[in-house]
Amino acid sequence: MKYVITGRVDWADELDVHFFDILSEEDYKKYDFLKQTLGSLYGSYWFGTNEGWEDGDFDYLQFTPIPATDEEIATLEKFNISGESIIEGLATTIECIFDEEGIPCAPDWDAEYGEFCQIIDDNKDLF
Repeated sequence: MKYVITGRVDWADELDVHFFDILSEEDYKKYDFLKQTLGSLYGSYWFGTNEGWEDGDFDYLQFTPIPATDEEIATLEKFNISGESIIEGLATTIECIFDEEGIPCAPDWDAEYGEFCQIIDDNKDLF
């Protein structure tokens, strides 16, 4: 099963930023774990050359992934649907949080689910 994150977030009453990701089952489980464990994860998100949300103004966990069939995924891919990536920004934000605290064991988004969850769970106080 795959999942889709899609949504628009208003930026400074000037434009809506469209977010879009196709998640594997593993990515979905990690995102859902973060959402269930942390509730929200605020950080910064930049797009373009100088537009974005300042640190602490953007909640990476505000989206709800929805299940998508292989046929639906194929249609999205056929029409090259795209948008800003929540997963890339989320992974970078988590790494930065660990770096700022001087903790060398930041969970790699590509790590196995159990390992990823254990590192987050062991360091919940950082968030």
